[in-house]
Amino acid sequence: MKLFLLMGAVAPAVAFQILPSRRVASTGTALDALSRRDLLEAVPAALVTGGLFGGAPLAFAADKKEEDKKEDTKEVKKESKKEDKKKKTSSKKEDKKEVKKEDKKESSKKESSKKESSKKESSKKESKKETSKKESSSKKSSSKESSKKTPAAATPAVSYQGVYSDPKHPRGYRILTGDASKGTMRLRDEPAGELYTIPLKIRTDRKTGATSLLIDFRVKGGPKDAAGTLGSDGRTLTFPDGNVWKKQEGPAGVWRDGFDSKNLRLIRKEGKGKLTVELLNGSKTVIVEAKEGGKKVTFDFPNKKGDTGVWDQQKNTLSFKDGNVWTKL
Repeated sequence: MKLFLLMGAVAPAVAFQILPSRRVASTGTALDALSRRDLLEAVPAALVTGGLFGGAPLAFAADKKEEDKKEDTKEVKKESKKEDKKKKTSSKKEDKKEVKKEDKKESSKKESSKKESSKKESSKKESKKETSKKESSSKKSSSKESSKKTPAAATPAVSYQGVYSDPKHPRGYRILTGDASKGTMRLRDEPAGELYTIPLKIRTDRKTGATSLLIDFRVKGGPKDAAGTLGSDGRTLTFPDGNVWKKQEGPAGVWRDGFDSKNLRLIRKEGKGKLTVELLNGSKTVIVEAKEGGKKVTFDFPNKKGDTGVWDQQKNTLSFKDGNVWTKL
């Protein structure tokens, strides 16, 4: 409808612009003179290049272009928005994929860490088991070894250490020293005779408490293990042949130095009131004379002549002025 109205309005102008040679007499109208074909060919050109009455641009053509532009702009914007949405969606998907990948990596790391930790724990347990087995084996072995070893020697009820007199050799002496399992005897048959050092084995019966000394007399041509039985009071030593050694009493005996416990002092009787003292200082032996007088013993030490020691029979000690105290063994 609009098209026909438009055509009715512009037809006269079109006729005069395009077909001047076909103008008719004033008795007719321009529309009558124009053929339908001419009108149809002229209208588009007039709409595009010309205008009504005087050639002004047609308003509706400009509006149409503007609307087309707007439509194109809208379409472009729509396409742009769609593209942006696609990009955002794609970006989100990529981000999610990355997050998933990172999560998988982290999960893989944790799993690997757990496995490693589990391996370490398993290794520790195995190590502990192995150590426990070794310790158990060591204990068993130690127990077996202990059972194989000779039991510790029982301690004699009374001390066998001391200075003994042998009736078969009245001018000589036997000095016995040692511990619960072994000892040494210093033997001399005559004052100027040879000094023998003989090893001893000490045996104490755990049930009866009886103590026996096995003496190796081979250096004197005697038996290897001559057994001497210690008296219950520790004052005698009896042998199978009936010989009985008697321990000297009083200050005579084996003493330990108070200043140096490794050093022994051997005191033996030589006659009435007369004493001979052997000072065993490591590998060195010093012999001095001494006198017994009641509870006092006077010593002629190399650097202290007339040094007196007080004997306490109850405590079995000899005390000196310098603070040294000897203890009888």
